[in-house]
Amino acid sequence: DILKIDIEGDEYAFFPLIFQSNRKMWPRQILMESHPTNVTLIHRLFGLIRDNHYVIFSKENNVEGGPYFFEFGFLKMNSKFFTSVPSTT
Repeated sequence: DILKIDIEGDEYAFFPLIFQSNRKMWPRQILMESHPTNVTLIHRLFGLIRDNHYVIFSKENNVEGGPYFFEFGFLKMNSKFFTSVPSTT
């Protein structure tokens, strides 16, 4: 169950809809190209993805798109992955 999307900037509207749907339908892996519109939207999107237990496992520059366009791979993790890590101090 992999979702690959390149929707030319509409990822900012698309992902909130995905995460409102039935969790059983969420993909295990997401491949997406980011289209920078503004820093606030990008941070909000990546926060939403992380809040729903996905982590980045791949990041590549899209050389055709320019220096600000990246292809990201996200992997769905068990929620226990995100629990606090014991202090090293």
